[in-house]
Amino acid sequence: MKCFMFLAFLLLNSSCSPLIKYSQTKWQFEEEVSLLEDLDIEEKAGENDILFIGSSSIRLWENINRDMYPYNSVKRGYGGAHFYDLIHFSERLVKNHSPKAILIFVAND
Repeated sequence: MKCFMFLAFLLLNSSCSPLIKYSQTKWQFEEEVSLLEDLDIEEKAGENDILFIGSSSIRLWENINRDMYPYNSVKRGYGGAHFYDLIHFSERLVKNHSPKAILIFVAND
């Protein structure tokens, strides 16, 4: 009985995992995220900056520094990102920064 319960528990946990459910979405934005990682060489969010990650709404926000003044804003927006894309990319988009805050904006559909 214990073996059956363990197998049932393992099956439920692995079948409900967002990493498994959205494993195919990993490659959709890989190229864009790789380019964003390259930007970290030139620009990093420091302790008084705000790091924006998520969809193209961030990438296309042309007046972000003016709109977010007095904070310096660092943009790391890509494609039409959804929350499940952050499963794959959030660590890569954040690891080189030490911001005061992180703002996330992604598509809702």
